[in-house]
Amino acid sequence: MDIQKTVIFIDGQNFKKDLQKYRFKATGHNLPEYRLDEKHFLWEDFFREAIDAISEQTRMPHRLLRVYWYNTQATTTPSPL
Repeated sequence: MDIQKTVIFIDGQNFKKDLQKYRFKATGHNLPEYRLDEKHFLWEDFFREAIDAISEQTRMPHRLLRVYWYNTQATTTPSPL
């Protein structure tokens, strides 16, 4: 079976906003809450796990070809045909 070339697209603005919703607090300590940020991720491990999960679910081997991280400046409503 051929290896599937896979590309991942990340909407950076929405990803960052979703991460900021999560709060963590160390149990047994009076430390402040922690928040996640993109800099806290081990990106190589994150993408490897994602590709492994896709390969398992589709029962086809996948190889990560590229990752695109983008931030949308504005969106427009499509005009009627």
